[in-house]
Amino acid sequence: VKENWAQIIEYLANEKGVQVLFIGAQQDAGAYREILSCIKEELKIKPVNFCGKFSLKESLAAIKLCD
Repeated sequence: VKENWAQIIEYLANEKGVQVLFIGAQQDAGAYREILSCIKEELKIKPVNFCGKFSLKESLAAIKLCD
């Protein structure tokens, strides 16, 4: 499954020019690292890890701002 997420990130970052954001609890940071370790190609736009940085309310506000 994490390999599939890595492929999606590669496609979004390199083909579509999308900035990928990881939003979740602090304990989700390990999943972020695991997904990144599966990325096989250089990314034109690097994902940003916000795991554990936002409250639930702030996370919802950030998601609302996304396209």
